Parts: sequence; structure tokens; C-alpha cells
Amino acid sequence: ADLFHFHLPHPTGEVAFLLSRLKTPAVATYHSDIVRQRRAGALYGPVQRRFLRRMKVIMPTSQRYLETSKTLEPFAGRCRVVPLGLPLEDYEQGEETRTQSELYRRQWGKFVLFIGVLRPYKGLTYLLSAMAELPDTHLVIAGEGKESEELKRQAARSGLTGRVHFLGRVDHPTAVALFGGASVFCLPAHQRSEAFGLCQIEAMACGLPVVSTDLPTGVPEVNRDGVTGLIVPPADAAALAGAIRRILAEKDFAKNLGAGGRKRAGQLYSAGRMADNIISVYRKAL
Repeated sequence: ADLFHFHLPHPTGEVAFLLSRLKTPAVATYHSDIVRQRRAGALYGPVQRRFLRRMKVIMPTSQRYLETSKTLEPFAGRCRVVPLGLPLEDYEQGEETRTQSELYRRQWGKFVLFIGVLRPYKGLTYLLSAMAELPDTHLVIAGEGKESEELKRQAARSGLTGRVHFLGRVDHPTAVALFGGASVFCLPAHQRSEAFGLCQIEAMACGLPVVSTDLPTGVPEVNRDGVTGLIVPPADAAALAGAIRRILAEKDFAKNLGAGGRKRAGQLYSAGRMADNIISVYRKAL
């Protein structure tokens, strides 16, 4: 190969590259620090630093993550922010999708949507607590993960069974129909492990207002407070409920947020823009 492109963290790949002693130029997309495995991370630190010194360019996915990462701090001079992007044309609604969206609205009324893997750092336990303060609103959770059963038990304990709907994993057309039918998308993540939040771009591409949290990562960089949605403190169920309530109650405000999200996604987070940025990095590295 003329160039290697790594996606980090990827310890086995990093070790293999160092052991190979290859002099081939290399770049890396830096998705996240090692957050949860702190003990292993401490042991791995020297290897990771040696690997990062070998990179021609390091690409964190947001400016905010670059500024808050202790790991990247010594390498800031060789970092270039390259946000993630999506093929936004895949989120345009056709006639069939619009029909399905309308069916969802008839079934659940104004509903809050979460789509993603059900992991502990996603903060869904706080979203369920927030739903207790929104008695006339339904929540739709699409996705699978090890938190699924505990979240269902929490919903049952809280008397939310009739208003919280667990769909499991859904295909792309169903996801687009859900985005089109929902009134609010919520990403309640409360830990730094949520480094970017691609699901926010999906919602924005569909013109759906977003409620997410003020993490020291790319999450509030993607979703701009008052422009594409609302930002609330992490792990704050009352704040989540308040933000959702405002969007549901203020129709014109919600419409403006949806339009702002669609515009921001198109300007900054398309797959084409991401590809152009990466090609530019390749040329620099070579």
C-alpha cells in the first residue's frame, strides 16, 4: 500500500503497525479516547503515543473533542478536524415513506424518538425518567443492546409500558419513516463515550429537531442549541423533559429548528464533504 488509514482506538492494529516496522505513510481518524477501560488504557498509553507520533495526520471528528482530549493534546499540531458525514440523499422521503410516517403519527401522536445501540452511556435511563414528566407523550426506542431488558424493566416499574415502545433493530427505510413521523429526536447520552452522535445528523437530515446533551465531545457541536435543537446538561431528566416539552408546545420554534438542522447537515455533514476532506489529508500525507 502507498498509505494506511487507521480508525482509532484500535489497539491491535496499532501494535501490528508498530511491530511491522513499515515506513509507509499513515493517517488516522480519531473517534474516541479510551474512556471506560482506564486501567488497560494506562498500560497502553506509551504504545498509543508512539503510534500517534508515526501518523502524518490525525483526524479527530470534532473541534470540541480535539480541545478536550488529553491524549491528543501533545499532538495538536498534526491534527486536522474531519467531521463524519452521511449520504444525506438516503434520508429523503418518498411517497411510501411519507405514508408510513403518517401511520406512526396516527398511532403515537406527537412522539419522541431514539434510534441507536442500547449502551449504558447513551443515557436512556434519564430519558425514561423524563417521560414520567410528559404524561401525554409517547417514546419510541429503536435499537438493540445489552441495556434493553433493564430499560424495559424500568419502563414497567415507572408505569410507562403503554407509552414507551421498544421496536428492536429497524432497517433503514423504517428508520427514515420514524424520523419523518417523530416530533423530537433525543440523544440523552451522559458519558464521554458518546464522541459524536451520527444519529443527530440522521435526524437533522430529516428536518427533525434534536435534544441532546452538553458533553465535552462533538455531540453539542453537531446539534447547535437554538439552531438545530436544544442542548441540556447530561444526566438531568428534568432538563430533558423541559426541552422536549418546549419543542412539542412551540410549533413555529420546532419548525425553525427542523429547517436549521436540515441546512446544517447539508452544509457540514454530507458524505461528499467528508470524502473531500479525507482526500485532502491523503494528498498532504503523501
